[in-house]
Amino acid sequence: MITVITDVEGAYPDVSDDRLVALVDRLGDDLEFIIVERDDAPGFSQAIKKDGTYTVEFKDGSDEIWQAVTEDAAVVCEALLGWSHDRPGWRDTLTWTSIGRF
Repeated sequence: MITVITDVEGAYPDVSDDRLVALVDRLGDDLEFIIVERDDAPGFSQAIKKDGTYTVEFKDGSDEIWQAVTEDAAVVCEALLGWSHDRPGWRDTLTWTSIGRF
């Protein structure tokens, strides 16, 4: 199960792919950020949009946090959906940089 947490509306449990895409589309308008959690794995992924640029971050089972930046909402959706379903190669759509440990 995938849960999405927003800064405005709280948590959405058992989110569909279409709902996650719709929430990404709202970033920078009425939502500042979304956090995506999977109940079958530790960690999280999240996205923020500011000044037309998305910042995407994820933390897997380690303490390392990774970040990437893009202006393409479709790429953000691909990364978040890929992470949320643990799809092979989901990290390949962006260039990730370690931003430290949590």
